[in-house]
Amino acid sequence: MLATHWNATRFVLKHVVATAVVIAGSGVLAATGWIVGDVWAVMTHGSEPTLGFLPTVSGALVAGAATAALVLLPATALAELTAVRAGFRTWRQVPIAALIIAAIGILTTLVSVAGNQAPLTSSLTLALAVTARRLVALVVYWWALQSTDWLLRSTVRVAGRLWPSRFAAAARAQESPALGVPRSLARFRIQEHFTFDGGPTPVLVITGDVLDGVVRDGMHACATVGSKQFSARIQSVQHTDSIGDRPFKVGLLLPLNEQDLRTWRAAAVEGSVLRIG
Repeated sequence: MLATHWNATRFVLKHVVATAVVIAGSGVLAATGWIVGDVWAVMTHGSEPTLGFLPTVSGALVAGAATAALVLLPATALAELTAVRAGFRTWRQVPIAALIIAAIGILTTLVSVAGNQAPLTSSLTLALAVTARRLVALVVYWWALQSTDWLLRSTVRVAGRLWPSRFAAAARAQESPALGVPRSLARFRIQEHFTFDGGPTPVLVITGDVLDGVVRDGMHACATVGSKQFSARIQSVQHTDSIGDRPFKVGLLLPLNEQDLRTWRAAAVEGSVLRIG
């Protein structure tokens, strides 16, 4: 497995799974609705629904595929890119994607009104109904997306520890920003560093001061050694006066594998400045 291709592969896999979940959910809902409607029609009118079972389910499957591919995938991908570059936490991708979907609904309404001379009221009502369904689908899509991403990351992380010669590079690649170098939002001056065992992965604690900006959990610390630039995700930011007997203002907790730990120890020189993004 090539480390340079792993993030792209993970991106494709998680969106394929999320798309499949939305399509399957659309089919299940359509089938359930048809059965309930059929039972209700027989009980009240003694007749069957005018639209058959297979056309109903097939139409729902096609609509689910179109929604996932044309709306949910670009909205969530753009939300992920925005959140990573801005240093937002993962859950903030949901409102960003929701705003994008709402913008698509508004744009569709304006085009419909301008191009087809459709009544504004009926166009807005239809757009609100469609957007509401898309937002429900967004929650399902995003949940499947993040669950798949977590499973893939965890699998490669464990594989990197068990078979480092083959999977360690991919494990390191997935911990770096997958969508480009994050925009620098803060600078952090290093005072000292130390390591403790925080579970299966060692945790490097880098202590020091925030020179400017704000540092939050989930952001990335970026350093340079020679001509090589690298980054690591900040698991936690400790704003306290001390950890144990080591006084400092801020501590950055970075979970790292053994190889990255050696690299970061070399970079965490007193007085050096990290970029935080």
